[in-house]
Amino acid sequence: MENTEEYISSAFIDLHYEGKKIKEHTMDWYEFSSSIDGFTCLLKNVAETLGVPENKLSIEIGSIQDGGLKTKIVIKCAIGIWFLDHLGGYILDNALDAINADKFIKEQTIKVANKTLNICDKGLDLVNDILDRTNTFINNKLNKKNENNPIKLLAASRDSIDTQIMKNQKNHRCLEQFVECLSNDVEKLEYSPSSSKGHKTDITFTPKELPFLTNPIKEKRDEDSEEVSTVYVTLRLEGSHLTGEEWSFVEVNKSTKKKTKPKRYKAEVYDSWLLKLGREKALTELKDVDLYCEMLVKRITKDKRDTIKRIIIKCSTEKFEPTLFDNY
Repeated sequence: MENTEEYISSAFIDLHYEGKKIKEHTMDWYEFSSSIDGFTCLLKNVAETLGVPENKLSIEIGSIQDGGLKTKIVIKCAIGIWFLDHLGGYILDNALDAINADKFIKEQTIKVANKTLNICDKGLDLVNDILDRTNTFINNKLNKKNENNPIKLLAASRDSIDTQIMKNQKNHRCLEQFVECLSNDVEKLEYSPSSSKGHKTDITFTPKELPFLTNPIKEKRDEDSEEVSTVYVTLRLEGSHLTGEEWSFVEVNKSTKKKTKPKRYKAEVYDSWLLKLGREKALTELKDVDLYCEMLVKRITKDKRDTIKRIIIKCSTEKFEPTLFDNY
């Protein structure tokens, strides 16, 4: 729109990293940049939840002072044209250009637009809202009354927006990344946001706060994963816990180099020779007999929990490939 600038709302956040090693200028650069990335990620996620278009949000990293001890994050949100778009302002603007409206009509249109921007200034200061929501998210997690209990955390949310922010797994991961430096060189991290409204909430993070800043909400994997490997082991059939489809075995370790406690586990049997003998007959005939087995080991990950599944696919009382069993 001619002679009309987008309304820019801005705020600042000062970050101060402290620690003995930092005073000696030995803070790891990757650790510092990772922390900054985590925090800017959190701000972007909160803005996205508030409906701010990505191209209307700008997050800038200010000058770094004292060898990386202090830095300033500048948040800018251009909401004027975006807000007018929602009112159909861009349609009016295009229409005026199309009919080559005279100067008076355009001036009146700009006045209406400026009034709209004033409304934005008073009631739609998105940067202040981004800061406020981010502070609420952090403070809810730090509140010892919540004890990092996901139900209590969600109950502490003021409205549906805060609830969405708290339920978003990305926000928890970004905050964890932001404060991860406290487990290394950083002994204290000061977070001081300030907005155009004069609101200021200082938060000091120390290593003792780390347990409160983890992700309390269970994450689900998009897909279960499965890793399969083949191993060659010497086993003996055991006479206990032989229920269900799996057979019980103890792993034999004859290596003079490795003296470890015998491993006992269950495994499904696909080997035709063992299956033909049957479990009871095998227990009688193969008592104290070394069995050389080719075994599949499946590591199945589901909802961040790992389970191991073993399958005997080939078994013999003689080494069918001797070199495979040299360690036993």
